[in-house]
Order: sequence, then structure tokens, then C-alpha cells
Amino acid sequence: MAGAQADQLHGCTQSHSPSLQLSTDEGGSICLMCFVKLLSDHSAFLTHKLYAVSEFRQALNGPSFCANFFGHHSHFVVSPLSEALAHCRDKSSSCLAKALMELILDLCKLYSSVGTEVPHSDPASLLYDFVLHIIMEISSSSSLSYSAGQRNSLHVLGRLLDSYRHYDNVLPAAIQSYPDFLANLIAGLVVPGDQLRGELLFLLYKVSSFEGGIEQLLPFLSELTNAAINILEKTENDELRINCIALLSTMAQQSVISIRFQQTNVDAEAVPEHRNDFARAFAEALKGSLISSDSQVQVAALQLLFYMCSPDKAFISDLQILIEEGIMDYLFEILRVCENTLDIVVWSVRILRMLSEAKQAFTQRFALGLETASWILERSTETSMPVLQPDLLILIDLGLNNYPGAISRVSAERLLHILTAIIKNHNGDTLGLGQDSFISACSALLALLGLPCTPSIQEVHSLVNSAVSSTFMSVAAAGLVGLDCRMFQYAVLLLKGAFVFSLKAQEPVDCSFSDTLISIVEKVLLPCFLKSLSIIDNEDTVFAILEVLFLMIDEPSLLASARLGSILATASWFSVTYELMARFPARRIKDLIMNLLGSMICKLESGTLDENVKQQFTQLPSDPQESLVLLALSSIHDDQLKLIQFAVIKVLYFSHIYGDRFAEDSHVLAFLEQYLLMNFSTPNLLMNFSTPNQGSCSSCIFNQLLYIYILTINTAISCGLTYSLEAESLLASLVEQYQHNIISPNMHRSVFVWLIRTQSLESFMVASMIDRIKTLSRGEQGNKEKITTYPRIVDQEDGQPEDINFFLVAIEEEDCCGLFFARVLDEVLASQIEDDINTVVGCYIKLVKLSAVAANQLCLSGIVSNIRSWLAIYGARLPKIHSCLFELLYQLLCAVDHDRALDEESWGLLVNQFVHPLADKLNFFGDTDADEELFSLLSLMGLILHKSIENTGFLAQASRIILSHEQLQNSIRSHLNKFGARGCNLLNLVAESMDGKVLACILAFHLLCLRCAINTLRPTHCISRLAHSFAQPLEEDPHPGSLYNLVLPRSIEQVEHLCRLLYFGSNFVKSLASSCLAEAFNWLTQPGTDQSSLETPDARRCPEVLQSILMVLQGSVLNGSEVVCRNSSFCLYSLLVDTNLSLHEKAIIFGSPWHRFLVEDFVLAVSARDSASTLDPSAIYIAIGMLKQSVSPTWTKSVLSPCISAIISCLTAQTVSPATIVLLKELHGKGWLQVQHLEMIYRTLQTTRKIVYEEHANLDCSGFYCDQRHTVCSSFCRQDSDAECLLSYKHLINIAASCWLDPLTGVRYSIAEPYNSLQLLLSQAVQTTRKIVYEEHANLDCSGFYCDQRHTVCSSFCRQDSDAECLLSYKHLINIAASCWLDPLTGVRYSIAEPYNSLQLVSLIDEFLQETTSIPAE
Repeated sequence: MAGAQADQLHGCTQSHSPSLQLSTDEGGSICLMCFVKLLSDHSAFLTHKLYAVSEFRQALNGPSFCANFFGHHSHFVVSPLSEALAHCRDKSSSCLAKALMELILDLCKLYSSVGTEVPHSDPASLLYDFVLHIIMEISSSSSLSYSAGQRNSLHVLGRLLDSYRHYDNVLPAAIQSYPDFLANLIAGLVVPGDQLRGELLFLLYKVSSFEGGIEQLLPFLSELTNAAINILEKTENDELRINCIALLSTMAQQSVISIRFQQTNVDAEAVPEHRNDFARAFAEALKGSLISSDSQVQVAALQLLFYMCSPDKAFISDLQILIEEGIMDYLFEILRVCENTLDIVVWSVRILRMLSEAKQAFTQRFALGLETASWILERSTETSMPVLQPDLLILIDLGLNNYPGAISRVSAERLLHILTAIIKNHNGDTLGLGQDSFISACSALLALLGLPCTPSIQEVHSLVNSAVSSTFMSVAAAGLVGLDCRMFQYAVLLLKGAFVFSLKAQEPVDCSFSDTLISIVEKVLLPCFLKSLSIIDNEDTVFAILEVLFLMIDEPSLLASARLGSILATASWFSVTYELMARFPARRIKDLIMNLLGSMICKLESGTLDENVKQQFTQLPSDPQESLVLLALSSIHDDQLKLIQFAVIKVLYFSHIYGDRFAEDSHVLAFLEQYLLMNFSTPNLLMNFSTPNQGSCSSCIFNQLLYIYILTINTAISCGLTYSLEAESLLASLVEQYQHNIISPNMHRSVFVWLIRTQSLESFMVASMIDRIKTLSRGEQGNKEKITTYPRIVDQEDGQPEDINFFLVAIEEEDCCGLFFARVLDEVLASQIEDDINTVVGCYIKLVKLSAVAANQLCLSGIVSNIRSWLAIYGARLPKIHSCLFELLYQLLCAVDHDRALDEESWGLLVNQFVHPLADKLNFFGDTDADEELFSLLSLMGLILHKSIENTGFLAQASRIILSHEQLQNSIRSHLNKFGARGCNLLNLVAESMDGKVLACILAFHLLCLRCAINTLRPTHCISRLAHSFAQPLEEDPHPGSLYNLVLPRSIEQVEHLCRLLYFGSNFVKSLASSCLAEAFNWLTQPGTDQSSLETPDARRCPEVLQSILMVLQGSVLNGSEVVCRNSSFCLYSLLVDTNLSLHEKAIIFGSPWHRFLVEDFVLAVSARDSASTLDPSAIYIAIGMLKQSVSPTWTKSVLSPCISAIISCLTAQTVSPATIVLLKELHGKGWLQVQHLEMIYRTLQTTRKIVYEEHANLDCSGFYCDQRHTVCSSFCRQDSDAECLLSYKHLINIAASCWLDPLTGVRYSIAEPYNSLQLLLSQAVQTTRKIVYEEHANLDCSGFYCDQRHTVCSSFCRQDSDAECLLSYKHLINIAASCWLDPLTGVRYSIAEPYNSLQLVSLIDEFLQETTSIPAE
């Protein structure tokens, strides 16, 4: 290049203007004029031109050159460069053409970047100039053939237009100014050559993409479209295809062309044919692109197809043509080989969904692609293609419903898994599938359930169950407010289909699957439906729901359908029924609702509803008032009307039962009265209750009528309304004619009360009650009585278990029932039928056992007096009845509330009547065997004594009669002497033998007599013992009477027979005998009770007797029975601290070497005791007794000192007991405790006091004295539950032996009973605590002080497993007597295993702390 080689000072060699000479950054210069002339010279060498272009491009890299060139000369080179490019027409100049194109593009790019830095300059002006010159060049061409240079121009123009879009979206004005440009481009499309066509199509695509570009192409639309379709059909070049498809897609998106495209020059008559031709041509042209190996071409072709066939541009006929031309087959093939390419799959599925609008043609071809669609759907759940699921679900639903046989069993199973997984994945707060997708999924599942192969699919029930459950979880989350009615409808249809499928399965009905579906209805569908009932206005949805409910509730083989019927009734379905019929008056809705109502009532009646009545529900009016009017009509000669009236009665009955009344009671009563007067005024009244297929009265309908009428009458009476006495009389006549058992456990209590209060029905009801009890007894012969927590309210005639609970609830809640039950007992006793009496009395015993209220009602009704009178008049005729009547009396006394419902005078007369026969039976025992009546009488008398002991002043007259009956008490004492005289023979006496039973009962009875006598003579015994110090004497009895002489011992010699029984007796005899001894010594050694004046001269001072008694007691302390040990310890302690002993007696007692042995045994037990043990050895009282002596034996210190550290080391807040504190107190008094011992004791006792006060600050007073029945079992009872022993004489034995006397206080404690909180009153120092205790016990029921600790000791007498039996015999008496021991420290009876009460310790702790003055108190 000459200008580049010239000297800069002399300018260009061609003398061109210096302004056109531009210096380069490398130090040279370029003459623009020379550069332009060289490029325009067609004769110049190609190498020169290439060199010049290369140098120029290199110079553009310099900033100063660029700034100078683009600032003043850039547009100078536009035309030469454009013309030079256009003249590169052969292959030899292709390298120059390429260089020029790159230079043009570089110039435009650099100019745009420089132009943005220059104010008020257009960065696209240079680009626009090039576009203009090239367009002018192409527009000026008159030939359809394009040279190589023109092709280059087309290529660079396309590139320039692509860049131009970045600056302006409006079509360049040059294109609009030269219309021949577009014409030449379109005309060139027919020229062969893929490269040229590609450039032309690319240019046309770019033009169409500009704003206003489509408008410029419209005049050439037909020619352009045909040419593009022709090119697309014939070419195999993917680049050409992509350009052609891009152009057509742009025009389709702009709605210029569509599948319905037609040429403007076609005749109107030929338009349809031409349109079809275009559609076929388009389909044929697109096939090659659809199967191209280039996925980009495939995606573009699919997009074009979608744009051309969008719903607003295509008719069904057009889509049908595409399907006929095989487009669907190509789409399925694409899906099959696409390998999950997301774009291809998405667009293919969208197009298939669009083509599915042509259902007829689509379904014919889709059968072949159903497997593929299922496979794609499966892949969509595993990959990130959830967007496909809505369309795929619609397609699969369409295929399954039209061609169910097009899918194999394996595919059906896979599809079932897929659909279930999809629904489960969208069970969130809202239905994420969308309306159409959700409907399609449900419909597809329904279609799958209809396939013949589906029942053979493994786990089909679990899959369908999961799908239905997930569906209704979504329904419940969305609610009907946010849910389309069609979606809810299809969810219900899916549930219906699943339920029908469960019933039609090849295997037997899967009840668990069906029950699950019914549970979905109960928990989701029904609540959702009822909650949104007011907003549902779609009849189809309501019909679908009702149909599902009807199918489920009408299925006779499912138990869950009965539950559904009850749930519907509870959900106010009667009101819903009439509301739905009012809102949806269509006949199909009414019939379905009424059929559902009939089936529901049939389920409520356990399937016993007469079919003739059930069929009449559809004849009931939609208005409930009109239904009531039907009752006022006479149906004597109209069987159908009679059945309709029965249906109305059933609707009224169950609507009342479930509290869903749809009419006022006054209206119902008026129509029921009319019904009775119109239909039952003729003879043989009950025949009007028979149905055409029944010859007898339907008891169910009669009972239902009876209930409704009585309930409405009660309402009328409570509201002060009048009612028809004639109708009521008719109803009573119906009841009298009723031959069936009118009393049913399912009868409503209001009906029962009306029946027993109606005077004319008194005899009838008494006889019916007796028959019912007899029926109940017969039903129990093979089965144990089932006690339910509430009575059933639905009458069920046959096959139902009887329930005594009905009587129980009635007598508890209705006061009049007590008198009625007493009247029934009087009637059955008057009949003197032994079996009937046993049956009725047995039923009453069960009622009393189950409820104290029932016992109160019976006692208030005078049943005790009635029984006593009957026994006095007729008892001799039926001696076998005595035992059961005594048992009833026993149960009444056990359960009755003594302060409200007991007639003490009747009990006193009863005792007075039978105390002499009891004494006679005891006298004759030995000559004859004991009978059951003896045990029953002993149990009853013993229980009276026990109740009197428990509650001071209660049954005082009856207990005094027993205690003062000389013959009875002498007989008891005589038998005890006889048994004691047997000596070693007693060792072989077993509890099961007759002698064993009698001895146990006599001992228990004697023990209760001792306790009751002591309480009677010392009524303030316990309170005074608690309120005074231990040494303070009690007030003497001002009137010692016959009780003292007959029951209580007057000397130690009189307890010798008890000592014999204690020594020689077996375990159960030892337990009872030791308890008797404890009570006897409690009386003999009471401070302030001087018995010397009543004794024989040498009675208490007989050395041999005293010494033998002492040795027996000392040996019994080591007995294995806890009761025997504690009672023996009590006796020894009483002797050791007795202040009434003479010096000689004291010498005998304290001279015994066994005391030291017992104390040493105590020391060994303490040393080996576990630190967590809370039970003190019984010998501790011996040690305390020895320490309490003013002068203790010399050996006490040497024996007890080694165990002091062991006692204190085990002393914790949890193990502190009164005996331990008293022992430590006595040791401290002797001065045997060291300072470190006192410090440890002080800390422990302070901690104990703090814990006690915190625990009992807000303690309910009922917690101090609770009835701990049978917490400890002796040899009398070995059963596992409290219930059994309470039914026999064993109960009384346990009552007698279930407490022990505390020798420190003289108070009786149940074996397992804690120390009483009243013991706190022993301390005068703790005033605050005393105040709390008085307040807590101010209003305490006196029965709480000595509660019935039944079965705290259980002997071999009791081995049964239920509470019910032991209350009926002497075993109860034994348990009452033998289940407690006397605490020698407090004088309180304790249950054997009962812990000390923590509050009991406080007083003793305070005393100890006050006496340990060496330690400062807090």
C-alpha cells in the first residue's frame, strides 16, 4: 500500500488530501483515498487488497487512529466496502469477502463503542449506513439469481440486522423505503442452493422479528409461506430447517399464519380444500424436522407445531388432519427416543394434550402411545419434570377411559403406583395439581379400578387406600370454600369407585380396606360436607356424596356401615335430609336421600327394619310437617298408609333419640294423639302394629311409639301444656295387651319411669320386672354378666346381650325407682317361689354392689323392714332363702350411706330378731355341722359391729343388743375355750375345714365385739388419746354395764384361752387370736382403768398364768406373720408399761430372760437392715418398754449401745418412724446418745419436719384416711383382686384382722394405714400445726377415722378371683377382723403393709427436739 510506505511529511504519493491521511499508533499512516481506490479497482491484485484490509484492521487496534477515523472519516468507507463485498463473485475472492465482512462488522462494533463516548452521536449510524447500502444493492438487482458477492452481502446484512436489534426494535427505515428488497428476497427462495436459502430465510426471520416487520411481509405472505413450507419439506439441512422454522414460528406467534392458513387468491369455494391441503403439506414438511438428529431442530419444530395449532387458531378438523397425517406417531417416537430431554418432552406432551381435543381421531391413535405416556409420567415423578404431570394425567385419563384394554397388567400396576405417588406428593394444604390434573388423576384411577386385571395386582388395596386417603387429606386441607366443586365431586367419585372395587374383588371382601374407606367418610368427607353445606350449590356434587353414603351404609356385610349410620344420626342427619330436599328438589336427589335415610335407620336397628317399611321412605313428603299430617289419618284399612306411618314414627323416634328434632314437641304430641285415637280405638288394638308380612305386633315400632309419646308428654307437662287423657289411656291399654317383655335394657329411662308411675300398670310392671330379671338370670348361666358404662338407647329385639346396667342407672337417677324395686321384692317374696326369690335377690345384690346410691334408695324404700317382716312371718317355710336375704342385707349395710339413708330402728329390730337364733346355732355347733345361715348371721352381725366401730354412734342400738346378749357372748367364749383346750390338735386345723371356718368366724366376731365394746365404753377413746400425753389417764366410764361383764376381760387370766389359740393355732388362727389379745391387753392395761375391784383375789397375780402368757407372747414376737408379731409386741409393751402391776408381777415380767433375747434380736435386725427399709422390727417396742422403766435392767445398755450408730446411720427423712423417734428419745433420756449422734439426729429431723410441712400444706383432708381395702393379704385370702373377697364371710374376717393397736397411743391403725395427722396434737409446742390439723378435720366425715380396710389381710379362706364372691360369706368378716394391728406407740390400728403418715412424726420430732436442749433449735 503506497500511502502506508510514504513519508508522513510529504503526504500521499497520489497527492491526496492530507485530511484523508491518518497516522497509525505504530508510527505509519494510511491514506483513506488510496485504500478506497484500491478496493474499488477491480483490476488490482487480490493480495494487495487483502494486505490493505489487513493493515487497516491492524491500525484499528490503535486508540488514536480509531478516534481520528471514527470521529471524521468512518462513513467515508461505507460505500466502497459494500461495493467491494458485492463484487467478490468467485471462489478466488472468497478470502477477500470474508476479510471485508469481518472488517465491516468490526467497524460497526468499534463505532458503536466509540460513539457511546461522544455526546450527541448515534452509535448505530455507521451500522445503519452499511445496512442501507447493502439493501440498496440487493434492491437494485433485477435477476433472481444471486452471485457469490450478493450472498456475502446477504450474510453480512443478516449479521448487521442482528446487531441492529440491540439498538432499536423498530424495522429499519431502509427496508420500508425499498420494497423491492423484500420482494427480491422472497423471490430468491425458489433459487436452488441451501446456503442462499438459508441466508434469505435468516434475513426474512430477522425482518419479521422487528416491530413492523410482519406488516412489510404481509403482501408476500402466501408466496413466503408456500416457499418456506416447500423448503422445509425438501431440505435435509438442519441449519436451513432451523432458519425456516424460526421464520414460520415468528409469523405463527404473530398470528399471521396458522394451521388454518389459506391463500388470498384462492376461490371461496376451494377454501376448505386448500386449508386441508395446507395442513397436510405442513404436517408432511414438519416430519423431517421432528425426527432430526439435532435436538435444537426438534424443539424448534415442536414449538412451531404448537404455535400453529394453538386452540385459538385450529379447529378440531385441522387437528384431526394432523393426527391422520401421523404427527401423533412421530411425537410418540420422539418421546420414546428422547432420553428425557426436558424441552423435547415438555413440548411433545403439550402438543399431544392439544391434539387430544380431536378426541375421536386422537383416541384411535393414542392407544399405541399409552404405554409411552405412562413411562414418561413415571419419569416425571423421578426427575425435575413435574410440569408435565397435568397434561400427561389428562392424556392417560383419556386413553384409559376410551381404550381400557390398551394397557397390560404390568403397565396397569406401574401406572397405579405412579398415580398414587403423584396424589400423595400433592397432599399439602392445597391441591397443587390443579383442577384438570386432579380430575384427570381421579378419573384415571377410576378407569384403572375398572380394568379386569386390576384385582390381580399385588397390594392393590393398599395403593388405592393410600391414593384415596391422600386425596381426602388434600380435600380436608383445602376445604370446600377453596375447592372447585368438580374437584370435590371427582374425589367423591374416586372414593365411590374404590368402595365398589373393594366389594367386587375376586377375593372375599376385604373388610379392613372397606372399613378404612368408611373411616375416611366419617373423618373427612362427612365433616367437610356438613361444614360447607350452605355453600354447596352443585347438584351433581351433592348427588355423588349421597350416593357414596348410601352405598356404604346399605352394605350388609360390613360392620363399619353400622357405625357410619350412628355417626350420621349423631351429625343431625335428619335436619340435613330435609334441608337438602328443600334446596335440591330434583326427584333423583329426593329418592336417594330417602333411601339413605331408610338404610341409616335400618343400621340403627341392627338390620331388623322390615323391608316393607324401608321401601316406603321414598313416599314420605319433602316437608316434615306434611309427614306429621300423615299420622292423623286412619290406616286401619290401608296397609300402605300404615307402613308410611311406621316410617314416620321411626324418623320421629331416632330424631328424638339423637337430639335432632325437626318439629316442635307440641305439634308432634298432637299428631301422635290423633294417630292413637284414629287407629287404636277398635278391639284387638295391637293388630294395627302388624305389617303385611307379620301376623304379630312389631315390638320395635311399639316401643318407639311409646318412647316418643312419653317424651312429648313429659315436655308438655313441664311446659304447662294440656294433653289427651284418652290417648294416654289408650297407650296404657296397649301396654297391658303387650305380651312381650316390655322392659328392655335399651328402654329410655323416661319410658321406664312413666310405666312404673302409671297406677293402672303397677301390677303389670311388677310382673314384667320379675320376668325380666328371670330372663336376665337365665342369660347369665353360661356367660358372665357384662356391665357397660351406659345404657344403649336403640331398641334391638333379638340376639343382643342383656345389661343389668339399665336397672342400675334407673335406680340411681330416678327416686321413684327405689319404691318400685321394693314393691317388686315384696311381690316376689309374697309368691314364696324359692327360685324366683333367689333370682330377684341376686339381681338386687349386684345392684347394691355396683352402686351405693342404689343401696341408699333401697334402704329409704323400707326394704330392710320388709325383709325382716317377711322373715318373721314366712321365714320358717323357706329356710333356704335366709342366706340370700342375709347376703342382700349384708351388701346393703356395706354400701349404704350411714348418715343419710339408714333406718337404724329397722336394723335394731332385725338384730333383736336374729341374735337369739344365732346364739342357738352356736350352741348347737359341735352336735351338728354349721350351716350357711350361721356364717351369714355371723357376717351380718359382725359387719354391724364393724360399722359401729367405724362411725361412733352409728347402729348403736343394734351393736349394743349384740354385745349385751348374754347367751351369744357366753357361746362365743365357750367355743373359744373349747378350741383352746384342743392344744396340739389345733396345729392340724386348716382353714377349709368346717371347724376352721367356724373358729375363724368366731375369733373375728369376738375381735369385733372387743373393739366395739371398748369404743362403746370409751367413745372418745381415740381423740382423747391423741389430744393428751401418753401418760395422762383417760376418763373412766361413768356407767360400766353388762358390756364390761360379757365381752371385755376382767383379768389376764381370762385371755388364757386366746393365748392357747395363739400358741397352738395355725397361721390364720394366730393372726386372729393375736388381734384379740391386743384388744384385750389394750383394755386391761389402759391408764386410768382400774380393774382390780372386779377381779378374783388372785386372778391377776397368778404367777404360773402370767408367766405362761408372757412366754407365749415373747415367742410370738418372732412369728413369721407381721400381724402376729406386731400384736404380740403390743401385748408385751402393754405389760411392760402397765402401772397397775404389783411388785411380784413386775418381778415376773422383768425377770424373764427372753426380753434380752428379743432386744438382742432387734439389735441384729437393725444392724442388718437396709438403709431404704421403712419398717421397724416388731421387737423395737420391747426395747422401748424396757427403756421406759425407771430402773432399766443392767444389760440394756450393753445390748443397745452397739446398735445406736446403726440406727442413726439409717435415719433419713424417708425412714423416720414414730417408734424410732421414741426409741432415740428414751436413749437420750438415759444419756446414751453422744453429741455427734444428736447433731445427726437434729439435722435429719429438721429436714423431715420441713418435708412434712411442704407436702401437707395444701393436702386434701380426704387423703388422711382413705379406704385401703385388701392392701395386705393374710392366709385367709389369696385372690388377685379386691372384688372377690368382699362377697363372703372372709370379708368380715379381714375387717376384724386388718388393724393393729399402737401401744404408744392406743389407737388402732389399718395394717397399711399411715399414722393419722391428728397425732400432731400430741405436741403442745407446734401451735400452728395444731391449727392446721383442726381446720382440716373440722368437717371430716367420722367414717374416715376408722375406714373399712377390706382384705388388707387375706387368708386361705379366699382364693376366688373376683370381689363379688367374698362379700357373701364369713371370709369378709375374717378379713375385716384380721387386717390391722394396734400400734403400741399411738394406739392406732394400722393395715399390715400401710406406712406411717409423715405428719404423725411431727409431734414426736418436736418432743425430741425440745428435750435435746444441748442442740439449739431453729
